[in-house]
Amino acid sequence: MRHFPLWWVIHTDEERRRLKKEISKCGIREPIKVSKIGGVIIDGNLRYEIARELGIEVPFTYASVSDWFYLAFLNTKRLLRVLYLKMKKSTGSSR
Repeated sequence: MRHFPLWWVIHTDEERRRLKKEISKCGIREPIKVSKIGGVIIDGNLRYEIARELGIEVPFTYASVSDWFYLAFLNTKRLLRVLYLKMKKSTGSSR
């Protein structure tokens, strides 16, 4: 399996800590979604990375075409949110 480009940018440090705590307590609840061609992780990059750190086996399913469109939208939205938060933090803006 390979990571989706820029997967590490779309999550905040707080999201990572919260998910790591949850996975260590409950395991992986929802399988990650992987492309049939190339084995690229389409959804669940952070879950995959944390599970590897914890030595937990990661269940996966293959992504459908509709998954691709939905997840592209969702990841773009996440990316913009995290970039906004990082920009806000670096400028010290309270807006």
